[in-house]
Amino acid sequence: MPRRETPRAADEWTVIRHLLSCRSGGKCEVCGRRIAPWPPWEAHHRLPRGMGGTTDPDENAISRLIVAHSACHAWCESRRADAASRGLLVLHGEVPSTVPLTLASGRIVYLDDQGLYLRPPDGEPEWAAEQPPCPSLSA
Repeated sequence: MPRRETPRAADEWTVIRHLLSCRSGGKCEVCGRRIAPWPPWEAHHRLPRGMGGTTDPDENAISRLIVAHSACHAWCESRRADAASRGLLVLHGEVPSTVPLTLASGRIVYLDDQGLYLRPPDGEPEWAAEQPPCPSLSA
């Protein structure tokens, strides 16, 4: 049975999707193509929820999520070894914020829970070079 979202959960997902879209610069973090207005995109859980992630209060932390077109999300789920080699999937027991993510451009980043890409190895916050400033949700 699908989970029903409470109004609060729906509001939280609005903020999460906004942060993800801003971080990615409006691009799929798997293939690098634009996400809006088409094709549709999803928030892909890097740490699969089926591996115990649903009981974790941080299951929807920004470092655990990436922007993915529906087809790219399906690719991550069907090609798990390939996805894990790029950090698109995080193996059970690993901490998502410490697992490097290789973007479609080849750039290697770490994800933090404030919606930033962190540059390895020094970890100083850095927005993606192609990312425009993020508009406010209240604007």
